[in-house]
Amino acid sequence: SGLATPSFRGTSAGHTQVYWNGVSLNSPTLGQVDFSLFPVGLSDQVNVLYGAASLAEGVGGFGGAIQLNTKVSQDSVPKLSFSQAVASFETFKSTLNFEFGNQKVKSSSKLVYKSAKNQFPYTFKNQKYTQSNASILQYGLLQEIYVFPTSNQYLAARIWFQKSDRQIPPTILVTKNNEKHYTIREKLNF
Repeated sequence: SGLATPSFRGTSAGHTQVYWNGVSLNSPTLGQVDFSLFPVGLSDQVNVLYGAASLAEGVGGFGGAIQLNTKVSQDSVPKLSFSQAVASFETFKSTLNFEFGNQKVKSSSKLVYKSAKNQFPYTFKNQKYTQSNASILQYGLLQEIYVFPTSNQYLAARIWFQKSDRQIPPTILVTKNNEKHYTIREKLNF
């Protein structure tokens, strides 16, 4: 649950552009993106373009570009999928995807949830400690409505709401720390 930033060919994270369905996700103040805040279950397609290849799409950065896209099929078959992951240190990740509609109008809903306590033992200078203030709670919703006027064109309205509450663990030399990183993200895309 720490900071996760991209870099390509020796460039920094600020030289990489990240897009969600064409909307820039880069921070306007820092110019970079923390990927630990983006649930994987909200994207159907990830394109990684590095160097000059990122300019072919017209959305590139000096180092490269990463495109996170959502896709929906035009068929009228409803789809439901659920995934659950359980990992060490009481980590739980869940994703629920639901898609329904017909060949003219389609709705897609994605729900994500992630929690981790991250309380693990470690030893420093022959003393045993337990990591504290390192938990994360994250949940979100992505709702999309697609209208297909023809077989090869579509109009889409998307809303992405996400809340992330991440504690920042202390360093080995600090005994107590109560720092947090709190984010609420709302994105609209038409």
